[in-house]
Amino acid sequence: MMGSVSAGRCRLLAWILGWAVASPAAVTLSPWQENPDTGANAPGPLHRQRYATFALGLVTYEIHYNAWRKADDPSFCKVGEGPVGMPRPTSEGWYHGGFINVSLDGRRLDTGPLSSFELVEHGARSMVDLVWHDPRADLRYRIAGQDGDDHLTMEVTLEPHAAVTSWQVELVAYPSYFTSWNHRVGARRIWTPGGTILEGQKALRTPGDGRAALLYDEVFDPAKGEGHGPCAVAFGEPAFGEPAVDAAGVEQIEYQATNYPCYARVRLKPDSRTLRLALWKFPDQANGPVLAAFPARAEAVLAQLRAADFTPAALRSFDSAEMQHVLDEARRRPAIVQKLGPRLDRLAAWLAACGEPKAGGARDIRATETFLAGLAEEEDLLWDIRLAELLDF
Repeated sequence: MMGSVSAGRCRLLAWILGWAVASPAAVTLSPWQENPDTGANAPGPLHRQRYATFALGLVTYEIHYNAWRKADDPSFCKVGEGPVGMPRPTSEGWYHGGFINVSLDGRRLDTGPLSSFELVEHGARSMVDLVWHDPRADLRYRIAGQDGDDHLTMEVTLEPHAAVTSWQVELVAYPSYFTSWNHRVGARRIWTPGGTILEGQKALRTPGDGRAALLYDEVFDPAKGEGHGPCAVAFGEPAFGEPAVDAAGVEQIEYQATNYPCYARVRLKPDSRTLRLALWKFPDQANGPVLAAFPARAEAVLAQLRAADFTPAALRSFDSAEMQHVLDEARRRPAIVQKLGPRLDRLAAWLAACGEPKAGGARDIRATETFLAGLAEEEDLLWDIRLAELLDF
């Protein structure tokens, strides 16, 4: 069962009693920023943004949501090149203006209204969820940073509402430098276990031969005083298998190196529902040392990805049966019902909406979103129930 004191009250009690409290990894989630159009077309759509910043020690990453909405039309959403970007540690590399998108049967899922963007775990590992509810499928990006790591991990989860023919995860990068924007000519390269892809080439890789990629530019190399360093990715869905064995859910990985952006496109099998990946930026690091170290580093992180449990800690530790028992006991006591009745009703509705968990505390995307959105309020209510029980002994 979750603790009877909310996280905020625990910290306050620890401060009062002088207990030492371990410092979590530094992650911040900005308030939503919504700025109205002040131009000639005002009042136009509201520009909507939010940032999650992961200060991991070795490097600081930032995830940026960026779109436009209309206050009087909940169905309206306009995105630029992509709604989810990575502006730190550099704008280059995984693109600050949209580095990931997911398509179902050839049509993107992330261009509709975002349902939520919330911090779902905070500690040595910090994690945010971004959730969309499209008529065709629910989609979640779960992005995590571990204190002391040099990369972010990510789990993409798809829950379709009808049969799926195919789905794809595409990543977009501008390795080291915005060449065309600055009217410069570079030499893009994509290293993979199956060989290096040169600028102007497109290549298919098996899940084994394409399981990791380092994207860099031979002209814009910090060793030469140019550019901002490589970026990299490793794909490791659960039970990805040995390097020479095809992943259960991945059909193929396509890499493309143009003279400006570079792409990694993962096509998944229709019955696959999850893809895991690790993402690196190597700010101002020279190509040579990164190239030499990355293959071994990628294999180590892939092993961690395959074994990782991406379920937020609050979900793993929550005991819904015990919470139901607490609720039932509270409703048997007239004094508590008189004091907390409407909040008890909300607790009952929340428990019902969360549904029964699967193994390990997992729930589907919508139920998980409901659980996490209401958790803080219900923790506070549980504290108040315990207090009311003491006063009504």
